[in-house]
Amino acid sequence: IRYCDWSSDVCSSDLDSNLLTGKRVPRDISDVRGNVIIRKGSVITPEILKSAIFHNKLFELTVTVLNAD
Repeated sequence: IRYCDWSSDVCSSDLDSNLLTGKRVPRDISDVRGNVIIRKGSVITPEILKSAIFHNKLFELTVTVLNAD
């Protein structure tokens, strides 16, 4: 599966999905208006990845999760 967010030129390949899927989110991820779109403690699923991409937050989610390990 490959998801692309053309507004920020970010793509999530199978490798990215495998890297994040099943991990827990260490803190809330919010959209530009401050609305929490991914809650702290959520287990990352393909649906959460799609939401992060939709809200241009895939990079933030990736960095946040990988830096928590």
